[in-house]
Formats: sequence, structure tokens, C-alpha cells
Amino acid sequence: MEPKIVEREAFHVVGITQRFTPGKIDGIPALWDRFVLRAAEVTDAVPGVHYGVGVEDRRDGEPGFLYTAGTGVSAVTRVPQGMNAVEIPAGRYAVFTHKGPVTHLARTIVAVWHQWLPRSGLKARHAPDFECYDRRFKMNHPDSEVDLYVPIEG
Repeated sequence: MEPKIVEREAFHVVGITQRFTPGKIDGIPALWDRFVLRAAEVTDAVPGVHYGVGVEDRRDGEPGFLYTAGTGVSAVTRVPQGMNAVEIPAGRYAVFTHKGPVTHLARTIVAVWHQWLPRSGLKARHAPDFECYDRRFKMNHPDSEVDLYVPIEG
């Protein structure tokens, strides 16, 4: 698994956020279902691109993360009730393309963070990681593609 290394400018995602703990991510598809029903409420949405954004969240020392199912916006002018805006900072990212059904995405994420990153000689940067769902995404179709962005130092 070899990533592309890219520089990205800062941008914002507006969507619905929920807290998850490692190994207990079964609720993410339902979170996406809730967001899709309300996506039209997001003003200034960038058409055709959605993001799944993960931000580390340790409460009382327990590992966890906040996951936002949302869409990129050209500006944060209004955030619908029950949603929030997440800033993705500019920086360097290792980009992996997951090919295949979205139901196998968790395996790719685990491989990237627990196999590739420790062996790469690179260090993760403290910033959100995210999935980019564009025109190549076809849910559970074998030809589906999703890009995973891992923030790295350097």
C-alpha cells in the first residue's frame, strides 16, 4: 500500500458529529443516513464531494474519536441546528485509495494506521484525518473508491 503525498489547503466540512470508541463503529453508517436526509440544509456546499472526518477525543482518559459525516463548504455562513463545522487545517497528507465495498473500509483504515504508518518512517500530525467520497464512490460496489487522508509531519 503506497500513498500519494499531497499538500492541501485548509477547508471546512459541515455535518453531523457523533462520538465513537475504537472497535465500536457500527453506528457510522446510520450517522451517514441521518446526514444524507439533511444534506440539503447545508448552505454553500461544494457539490459532489462528501467527507467523513475523524478527530481524536479522549474523555476521562478513554480513547475515542468524533466522527463527522458531512460535506465540504466554500464558506461557513450558517450551520444548521444539530450540525457543526469542522476545520481541516492546511498541511501535508498521505493519501490512500480504498478500492472496493465501503463495508471493507475499516480494514483499510486499520492497515494504514497500524501497519503502514509505523513502518513508513513518517509521523502523524495532530490534525483531523478524513475520507473523501467523490464521484468514484459507489457504496458497496466492487469498483467503488474512497480516498483516505492521513495528516503527516514534514
